[in-house]
Amino acid sequence: MGIDVYYVRMKEAKLKELVADPRRMSSLGMAGAQEPGEDLASYAKRMLVLDNYWDSLHFLLTGKKFPTKPAAEIDNILSIALAGAEPVGPSLSFGPARSISAPLVEKIAKALKSLQFDDLVEKYGPDDFKKADLYKYQDFDEEIESLEEYFPQLQEFYLDAAKANEAVLTYII
Repeated sequence: MGIDVYYVRMKEAKLKELVADPRRMSSLGMAGAQEPGEDLASYAKRMLVLDNYWDSLHFLLTGKKFPTKPAAEIDNILSIALAGAEPVGPSLSFGPARSISAPLVEKIAKALKSLQFDDLVEKYGPDDFKKADLYKYQDFDEEIESLEEYFPQLQEFYLDAAKANEAVLTYII
């Protein structure tokens, strides 16, 4: 168990509904972004969970730890892909959820599509990961093996969202 970051694809209209009724934001972990009549299996297909690897994946993509500063100060498109953009609703376990508009999702998808995992890994070694003091980091080889699984999931998630002209909501619990 640990801190997980969730990403949910949705239509802009659904995102606007959530923004308009902040009380619904507190139930996100239970399916606050679930469509009426949508079963949990379908909802899960619109979701990505990076388990405990969100900080390491952020480091691999940007060379920096997962940001704790306000979203308005994040200027790296790959950082926005993982941390989100605009705060939405009340603070959850670790701050408010953050939205990513459909046009921004399209930019993220293009940026991620151009990246190759092996090229990213070549930039950093075990010492870089250790010095970065990443969340739950223990072993470089194990971390890279897990990131090799999560990176294409992140790419696919954003490519699918862009193709469907969807926004993304991200939250940490």
